[in-house]
Amino acid sequence: MPGEPNVRPWVLIYYREDDKRRDPEKYWNDTGKDLYNSLLKPALKANNEIKQAAAGAVEGASSDEQKVLATYLDTFEEVMRTSTAGAKMIVRSETRHV
Repeated sequence: MPGEPNVRPWVLIYYREDDKRRDPEKYWNDTGKDLYNSLLKPALKANNEIKQAAAGAVEGASSDEQKVLATYLDTFEEVMRTSTAGAKMIVRSETRHV
């Protein structure tokens, strides 16, 4: 049987030597901000496709509650439609009054 270090999950965390931030708290705070700004923030920005989908989802809704519900239901249906490709599924449709 392989030794314990070969079968247990582990992670190596290290600080880059070229980085002048030696304080771990400041290092991880700055690293988190850098990663958020370079990777996550651009991915969260709504593009034209998302804006058009949102406008289509709330079409005909007049109150804020109706818009929220319409957006939720449209998103739920899209997730179910794309995540169950090829699977037979019964989707129950209900009329809800907000």
